[in-house]
Amino acid sequence: AGWRLVAEILPVLVVLALATVLARAALRPFPKRERSLLLLAFAAHMLGAFAPIWVVRGFYGRADSTYYHWASGSIASLVRHDFGRFFPELLGLVFQGHPHLPVNIEGIGNATGSMTGIAALVSILVDDSLYAKCLVLATASFFGELAIYRVFRETYHQRFHENLLFATMLLPSTIFWTS
Repeated sequence: AGWRLVAEILPVLVVLALATVLARAALRPFPKRERSLLLLAFAAHMLGAFAPIWVVRGFYGRADSTYYHWASGSIASLVRHDFGRFFPELLGLVFQGHPHLPVNIEGIGNATGSMTGIAALVSILVDDSLYAKCLVLATASFFGELAIYRVFRETYHQRFHENLLFATMLLPSTIFWTS
């Protein structure tokens, strides 16, 4: 039990450290006030990464994320066992092909299969840590929203920037549902 706890926490710390370094670098060009709000949005996304896990475990018991975690861990295990055989099959899953995997995967050939494949790629990187997987996705979400904010920022007058920042980065639903 102790080793599994370390195996869950270590990837979380590594992902969090890398995400923080990337976020600080990406936010450097922004004026101080905006940068402070964007750092708050980043922190909210990192904390928001854990909220769906707690909601599912505390209220629902299971959800799509439960399936993705299980299936991606199974596929990641296969890839770790025989990279040459199963990694191309994993890529086939991601790109909506029809891979031959000895695991029952829902949605082969469609978006559900692609999501499962992407989750498996992330799972390989973070050693199946559910919390680290969620942090990786929350980080991607943060940078996606930051890209949207940058477009709005270039498109609209400066007096709208703060409102646009709140709308794209700090509304609870943009944090919870995208993390």
